[in-house]
Amino acid sequence: MKRSAIGPAVGGEAKGDGSIVLSFLPEAADAPPPPIVKPGMRFTYHVISATIAGEGSNWVPNDKGIWENPKTGDRFDRRKKEAGGSSDTYQQYELIALDDQHSLMIKSTFMVSPNLTAPAHSGPVMYEIGSPGYGSSIWSNIDSLQSLPMVMEPNRRIVKGQWPMGNATTDAVTLFEYYPTNRCFYAYDLKTGLMIEFSIASVGPPSELTAPGETNTGSTLLVSGVAVGARPLNVPWASDPDPDWAKSFKSITYNVTSQFGLTGGAPLPPEHSKAKFEVKERGNGWVSMTKTIFDSDGPDPTLGQPAPYYTANAKIDPLWIHPSALARLQAGQVLDTDEFTKVTVRVSGTQQGPHGPYLEFVHSNGAEESKLGYDLKTGMLIALDTYNPSTFTKTSMAFAESE
Repeated sequence: MKRSAIGPAVGGEAKGDGSIVLSFLPEAADAPPPPIVKPGMRFTYHVISATIAGEGSNWVPNDKGIWENPKTGDRFDRRKKEAGGSSDTYQQYELIALDDQHSLMIKSTFMVSPNLTAPAHSGPVMYEIGSPGYGSSIWSNIDSLQSLPMVMEPNRRIVKGQWPMGNATTDAVTLFEYYPTNRCFYAYDLKTGLMIEFSIASVGPPSELTAPGETNTGSTLLVSGVAVGARPLNVPWASDPDPDWAKSFKSITYNVTSQFGLTGGAPLPPEHSKAKFEVKERGNGWVSMTKTIFDSDGPDPTLGQPAPYYTANAKIDPLWIHPSALARLQAGQVLDTDEFTKVTVRVSGTQQGPHGPYLEFVHSNGAEESKLGYDLKTGMLIALDTYNPSTFTKTSMAFAESE
């Protein structure tokens, strides 16, 4: 597992990218994690965001437009800068691997809307790679936080004191950074080391053109989040070893069928493709892979472009589960229920497939549903069906081959 660009950067201007502690204290990256931080933990934040329109206008080319660029002679029409939409989401970080050099988390975003019966996935799942002592801004080593000095500089501040958390207060340290186009603050609980609140304001670039006498500024993105939960998931196979075949295989390929629908209309014809998961690196309890879509008969912008994928023993939906762990589970058994997303994970029971019997798990909250099938002999994920009625999307994956 190599640290990637999505992980924290050491030193320099943090600019709201989650590396604020390291910009003050780079050595925190090499410190041990707080005691609460263990594989299988899920950290939940309630995050709201909005975009404030900048000053000035957007200018659209038009041969008969109201304004002529004196330098080029081109004419343009005025378009008022509009504020962007707002969003209300839960962001969840699942720590699926932790060793003496790295932390690996899966970040999922769930949209909250009165039009949905429960929060639904919004945007792609992302992987965040940090260090044991600094988990991509979600936590920091407690001793590192307590050693931070008080700072009152024009661009940076560190303040320690009481901070509201729920209906109570806690000892916290808040870190502020102010720059012309980026401002941010992060608050950390000094008792647990967890990040409990953050706020980011980021100003985008101005319009390409500025008419005479007009002020031209970029739009401002505002993001604010507060911690609402930190708990261990119930992953019964987290301490089980990998199946023997999983220790040496090179790749797994699935046949994929995807279908999209239109509001008030009939579903679009299904599209078919293949997805290949190739091993890149193996670690202690985790495997780094790439996922590549190929042989698609529909328009897929990701076609042929390898994307990162990680599986781990502490993952609630891994690419394999040891057969002995599957044998311990009972039909109807509820493994986990999330307070915020309302997603329940339960064991549906044994099903019969083209490759033999498999154990099916259902992840559902009423707004979307996923069914995962694991081969009882090998423990491999051999079937995956997802359905999201809010986006009218159905996707099915079926095992094709492995090497």
